[in-house]
Amino acid sequence: MKKLVALIAAAATCAAISLTAFAAPGISASEQKILDSLQGSVTTQAGASISIPQEYLNQAKNYLMRSDVDISEADATTTIGHIEEAKTAVKNSNATSLSDLPGSVKSIVLEKATAAAAVNGLSLTFDASSSAITIKDANGVTVFESGDIIKTTGADYTVEIALGAGLVLIAVAGSVYLVNKSKKAAVNG
Repeated sequence: MKKLVALIAAAATCAAISLTAFAAPGISASEQKILDSLQGSVTTQAGASISIPQEYLNQAKNYLMRSDVDISEADATTTIGHIEEAKTAVKNSNATSLSDLPGSVKSIVLEKATAAAAVNGLSLTFDASSSAITIKDANGVTVFESGDIIKTTGADYTVEIALGAGLVLIAVAGSVYLVNKSKKAAVNG
């Protein structure tokens, strides 16, 4: 459940875009307002501090910095409204962690993230079986994926193979040397 809430919160961030302390190049004033609304964490009634993982914020920032992305002042205002409603739902909970948020709050956050995405021409999908969130732009290009940013695609034994091959070569060279030495000793013998 903790992962689910983090994913939903990250989706809201992507829809609303990123978190920075200053305006990054390529980010308009209206986009910066969205970034500012996402800065920091939310403190629940139980005193827990909840924030969005940095790797999710980085994906959002990368999307926002694309040259074909420009969020209008009106869309930014609407997006910030959705962000604030999601933050209020989290603040009003008695959760002590992301995993402790009630299902009703998670639903509100997902609803607000989906609405914020739609305002900005993005589509958000949530796969309940894997708790994965994907956000795509109008062209179907994925701009956000929850989960590991660097995915392991299999074991990498490159170093072990190179060392093993080196040891085999040394053993073969040593054997050839010893055989040649033995032959010379027998001939000289």
